[in-house]
Amino acid sequence: MLWLKDDILIENSGISYTFNDAWNRTLSLVSASLTHTGQYTCQVRLRSVGFPTVTASATVTVLGECIVVMAVVVVITMTLVVVVGAAATAAAAAAAQ
Repeated sequence: MLWLKDDILIENSGISYTFNDAWNRTLSLVSASLTHTGQYTCQVRLRSVGFPTVTASATVTVLGECIVVMAVVVVITMTLVVVVGAAATAAAAAAAQ
């Protein structure tokens, strides 16, 4: 599973974040500020050959800085359903059109 911010790997984006589980399914933006504004994308693919990458995106807009001294955390959870088998290939091909 890969997370990107504005098409850059989250690790290289320069923002503060954490993952909430061992599989990196939930991304938390720590102390959200104006620099966290952007397009966040999660990409998942099966290790098996022949299955397409599944992608989900969300736009995050931070409207202003927080004046109160406290941590502001934005949690982004994207649900991606990966279907295994011939039906998955057909569904992915249909979705791509």
